[in-house]
Amino acid sequence: MSDKAASQFLIRIRGALNYAAIAALLTSGTALAAEKLVVMGHRVHQDVATKGQGGDITAVWRAANNAEIEWITLGIDPLRERLFRELSLGETAVNVGFILNAQATPKIAKLFTPLNDYLAKAPIANFSGISPPMVKSMTFDGKIYAIPLRHATQGLHFNEAYFKERGIDHPPKTVEQLIDYAKRLTYVQPDGNRVSGLVLGAYSHQIALLGAMGGSFITSDLKFGGPDKAIVAYYQTIRELFVAGVLPKAMPTFDQNTPLEWMMQGRAAMVIYPMARNAQMNDPKLSKFAGRVKTVAVPAAAGSGQAFAPGIFEAWAVGIPLNTKNKDLAWSLIRHLSAPQSTVSMAVNGNGPVRLAAYDDARLQESLPYASEERNALINGEPAIPGFDNAPKASDIWKENFEAVMLGLMTPADAAADLRKRVTALLR
Repeated sequence: MSDKAASQFLIRIRGALNYAAIAALLTSGTALAAEKLVVMGHRVHQDVATKGQGGDITAVWRAANNAEIEWITLGIDPLRERLFRELSLGETAVNVGFILNAQATPKIAKLFTPLNDYLAKAPIANFSGISPPMVKSMTFDGKIYAIPLRHATQGLHFNEAYFKERGIDHPPKTVEQLIDYAKRLTYVQPDGNRVSGLVLGAYSHQIALLGAMGGSFITSDLKFGGPDKAIVAYYQTIRELFVAGVLPKAMPTFDQNTPLEWMMQGRAAMVIYPMARNAQMNDPKLSKFAGRVKTVAVPAAAGSGQAFAPGIFEAWAVGIPLNTKNKDLAWSLIRHLSAPQSTVSMAVNGNGPVRLAAYDDARLQESLPYASEERNALINGEPAIPGFDNAPKASDIWKENFEAVMLGLMTPADAAADLRKRVTALLR
């Protein structure tokens, strides 16, 4: 066979193979131009959207859009690092990213696509029903950069068995009563188990107690909270509880998960912690007190005119990277996940619903024994620290002063004055 004939033969063979491949695609059930979205978040985000009694919320959207979702899931810190790296590239394959409100500083938020035009052209159903404080935490200079989809709001968890042992028959109705209970619930059991009356872990748990006592750290309009009198009283209480052994001596070494472990092990009687962890505290496979840990909203101070303290929350929101493609399809998915019915279905799957109306749904009330309490906490919800460029430094200062007071390295008055001075400088 000549070189020319061989070349023509190869061309015919390639043509036949290409035609066969195209024909196979057309005659099979596989879509030729199926689209794919890459979503980066925590594993819990994928699970609540795709698993549980509420069903796979993404199934209807995927069928309607002939699209598939590729989930990239990472732990909280690795997720932040990877997502921020993707946002800084010239272009990223990530179409949708989850970000915590505490991480959404103006500089970082502005690496996401502003969503105001999308909300105007293809609005989210009943968008006003999504928690306004959570939306505000993702809004800078009038532009919304991400849509809240999940929250963790602090509540008061208490061991009902220990309450009964100490002759306490109802949860605290004021923060003053909470502190009194904490003292009464600090004791050594006959078997030698030492029970701490109250445990606080992360700064958000600590700030929740400050809010219950009538103080605040940083307001939503980026002012130092105070008043100084409330912060001094709070610091005095922390020092007294630590000296008395109510707050455990090991508390300075606690990480985010330690309070949960202490409640499940029976080493603590009460803890201020995200309300959704009620499920783990009552899991027979994990907890020694399954079925005995109850969860309520943190009570407010006596005479405050409020029954419940502001619900200190951390919220996950979902946005579209500024440097990605296929933004319209990404918005379509966000819009679907944010719809009222999706909110309820994901809540049944274990998500913290960002819509107050979701708590009125019978399915949610049946699946969450603390649903009404979480709703009460969220009515006046606010972030532990609002998003601003110096927010990480502010949280570090908070932790430094809290521990200094607890350990007796600073007086409450000095710590309060130092907190105001250093944090106010960051807010300028």
